[in-house]
Amino acid sequence: MNTKKMAISVLAVFVFLSVYGYVVHGVLMKDLYEATGQFWRPHEVMRKLMGLVHLGNFLFAILFCVIYTKGIAGESSAGQGFRYGLWIGLLLYGPMTIAHYAYLPYPATLQLSWVASGVIGAVISGTLVGALYKRSS
Repeated sequence: MNTKKMAISVLAVFVFLSVYGYVVHGVLMKDLYEATGQFWRPHEVMRKLMGLVHLGNFLFAILFCVIYTKGIAGESSAGQGFRYGLWIGLLLYGPMTIAHYAYLPYPATLQLSWVASGVIGAVISGTLVGALYKRSS
């Protein structure tokens, strides 16, 4: 494993997820969250707990990048990263959201938005890792 390239990949995915998460959840999906306000913590409490969101994004970035480097066959590429991100995104966000719909009272629109934004985020993250990480010779 190339530690320097791994660190750069982890940092890139972490920064991307942080910005992407703000844009998706804080801007694009804001109205959906406001319409379901009864399900969420008060804003002041969420702000105090934002460190956990960053910790979660950082741990995801580490695990996402480590799994990628363990599974790549041959030379890393953006295309290979794209495919990896697509499969990871579908695995993480598809089945679980279907199951959640059965017992969580969130509207289907919100849950479908989570699937779409999650898969898109994973695809972009995978493309980043594929483009940035190359095995050491």
